[in-house]
Amino acid sequence: MATFVARRLLAAFFIVLGASFVVYLLMANAGDPLAFTSEIANPTTCEAVRRSITEALHLDVHPVARYFTWLGDVLRGDFGISARTQQSVNGELGGRLLMTLKLVSAAMVLSIVVGTS
Repeated sequence: MATFVARRLLAAFFIVLGASFVVYLLMANAGDPLAFTSEIANPTTCEAVRRSITEALHLDVHPVARYFTWLGDVLRGDFGISARTQQSVNGELGGRLLMTLKLVSAAMVLSIVVGTS
């Protein structure tokens, strides 16, 4: 029984790793995080903003290598910087956690009420 559980845990680990890799690559190719810089009129400012975002998001690195950098940071508890807001994702997660718990609780109560009637 212990070997069965160990094999399942090992398989689950590789499935989660593979799924996170696929999702990361899909998100990396979903859009251009530098697209909004075309609205900046001053060329010097535009180039400085592009350079700082490229540095912060490691856009000058191949996406596969960027995934492993991201994975290492996630394992240390750092989820990175949001491309949209340039804020820490950890801070944004904290702010959204309360609303998520409210939604999950309401959905659970509703499903219990509807499911038992």
